[in-house]
Amino acid sequence: MENASLSRGKRSSGFKRGRSRGGYPNKGNSERKDKNEEHLLTLTHDQAEELIVKFIINEPINTIIDLYHLLRKAFHYHLAKNVKYHKGLPSQLIMKFGAVLLRHYPDFEDIIPQFPEFERLINLRNKTQPCAGAVIFNPSFTKVLCVSHAFMPKQFSFPKGKFEEGETDAKSVAIRECREETNIDISDFILEEDSFVYHRSKGRSDVKMFFAVNVPETIEISEIPDEIAFIDWVDVKTLKTNKKLRWFPDPQAELILKNQIPAFIKKIKTKSESCAKEASEEVETKYIEASEEKEEEVETKYIEASEEKGKEKETKYIEASEEKEEEKETKYIEALEEKEEEKETKYIEASEEKSSK
Repeated sequence: MENASLSRGKRSSGFKRGRSRGGYPNKGNSERKDKNEEHLLTLTHDQAEELIVKFIINEPINTIIDLYHLLRKAFHYHLAKNVKYHKGLPSQLIMKFGAVLLRHYPDFEDIIPQFPEFERLINLRNKTQPCAGAVIFNPSFTKVLCVSHAFMPKQFSFPKGKFEEGETDAKSVAIRECREETNIDISDFILEEDSFVYHRSKGRSDVKMFFAVNVPETIEISEIPDEIAFIDWVDVKTLKTNKKLRWFPDPQAELILKNQIPAFIKKIKTKSESCAKEASEEVETKYIEASEEKEEEVETKYIEASEEKGKEKETKYIEASEEKEEEKETKYIEALEEKEEEKETKYIEASEEKSSK
């Protein structure tokens, strides 16, 4: 199916004039359509020419998948620009819309009869192709970023989408889809270890969802793709939006809001409390260690100071004792010398007195 090739007729030089209605050849006008669908499947020449020039004519088209992606872009652009709707239009109309659009360009005349088979293959692919997306939280974990698609503008869901050809990593797909649907790059916010899978109805592929956290509510959303009707932050408890939009969750989003989101917030809160407790215990341990270390340091310094003071006292005592001994000895010698000198003087004086007599 992926490699189904397209063979177009001989290239022509222009567009067909007039207004085109209905779906596939010989079928479109026989079935009753609601007003919105009929409006969508009616194109003026000017509308068709704008869409073909903008999305089809200059793009390489080798497979039905290539053509489907281009028609999908044209479909959502036309839906956003030209169609007034309230309840939305189903995305299954893309190939019918494509058949109407391409009747205005002769190059595609030969492949339009193949569109019913193409639609069957595309629907089968869309049901079985793996999907991935993300639940995007603000820093306080009180709001999640949601989108509503142009074909269901009253319902919101989380950004998600299908794997493209060659993609195998669900996380990369989730990042790409979020960027395509919201123009926000969640590469720095997505948690690889936290994800869940929800199962859809029988025959449809499962969807792997990741959590992206701490995304600022003030982050700039510069441009909204044509396939997206609204983007806004939704309160996880009240479901109210920042812009006060009147929308409600689709069935899958409702289940995620009821089950996975509360469980994840509880996990984050428990982890945060555990980290805070560990941090508190670590601080307390460091305080005790620092106190003990300081006490040991003070005690060591006291002992060292005491020992140093004791040594200093002992040294001073020894020095004082030695000084006192020296002083005593000096005085004794001086006294002896003085006595000798006095004795000698008296002896001389006595001798001289004796001689004079």
